[in-house]
Amino acid sequence: MERSIESMLGCAETRKDLRVLVTIVTPVIAAVAAHVFAECEVPILYDIEGEGTASKEWMQLLRLGSSEKKILISVLPKEQAYEMSEKLGRCLPLKKAGTGIVFTMPLDGMHDYSQTQKDDAGHQPEKMEYSMVAAIAKKGSSEEVMDAARTVGASGGTVVHASKITSEKILNLWGLSEEGDREIILILSTAEKKSGLMAAIEARCGKTEAQARTFASPVDRVEGLDYYLN
Repeated sequence: MERSIESMLGCAETRKDLRVLVTIVTPVIAAVAAHVFAECEVPILYDIEGEGTASKEWMQLLRLGSSEKKILISVLPKEQAYEMSEKLGRCLPLKKAGTGIVFTMPLDGMHDYSQTQKDDAGHQPEKMEYSMVAAIAKKGSSEEVMDAARTVGASGGTVVHASKITSEKILNLWGLSEEGDREIILILSTAEKKSGLMAAIEARCGKTEAQARTFASPVDRVEGLDYYLN
């Protein structure tokens, strides 16, 4: 059962201390993760179906099986989110390509491409090592988006179809409203590649039929990233 994000929010200062804990793993590992969340009495606010962007041929070559993914989302106070991400990193088998990744990001950290350019130009004092880039595009455009992303070094991503997101709050968060013909391509990268990723996707897919828009958020804690990037 979903728990309302609003029930966890207070004043602006409280929001600054909250983190979105994101777990992207295979369905089998998601079941293990659910037990970890239950043992720690941490609610999973959203459980969303997704799929990896690797081709079937590549999946077969690496013997990775299904490309299905589960995206588990929680919102927690910063220190609790950090502790939970570390525990998931210890309990989940993330040291193998294709198994998954766990990370945390600020609740209010998601900015669109134009705002991200302004932020980068302003040299904001809090620079984080990693970033989550999200591209929103028309359904069926994930390959086009990933082709653009790979030209600047992206290794892979996770696709979420808007039609599979049942929560209006999550749809609004991504600017999707009721547009069920959209999909979200999530790409975790180093912060130094963020601007290049967004620029490549906007340039190659922004004015095509894909109608891609990009957003990005800083990421402050990551578990399993070395295996994700490789």
